[in-house]
Amino acid sequence: MSYYSPLCKNYVDDFFLKNFFDKKLINRNFIEPKIETIDQSENKKFADINRFKGKLKSSKRSMIDKLKLVKKSLTKMQICITYTCNLLEKITNLIIWKESQKTLNFYLFVIFCFFFTVRFPFRYFFIFASNIILFIFLKQTIFKT
Repeated sequence: MSYYSPLCKNYVDDFFLKNFFDKKLINRNFIEPKIETIDQSENKKFADINRFKGKLKSSKRSMIDKLKLVKKSLTKMQICITYTCNLLEKITNLIIWKESQKTLNFYLFVIFCFFFTVRFPFRYFFIFASNIILFIFLKQTIFKT
């Protein structure tokens, strides 16, 4: 308990700061940790909320305009979440064999693509793709006139 006395605490704090935590003594390659404590993250959240409240107060829009803006952003977020959930559900249906025929077709296609890409070198794909692009370009330029 003697540490909490003002004289001892100041001396010990100064001693540790000078001998262990001085910027000159720390390794020059030292990188500050990027981990935050719970208190730091909560303080950051509150700071963000206060900044958001300040923006709402400082804007000259009416409350109805602000609510419309919030509704619009929430609608966009709901659309993105719905799209992501649908995609994840389709992937899980393929993986867990709920639709066996589609899953079988999918896995056969994946196996075929794997063997096809292993068998043929990349230059064949490149030549084939460049020929297709050239053909499309020539077709558009010749039949354009």
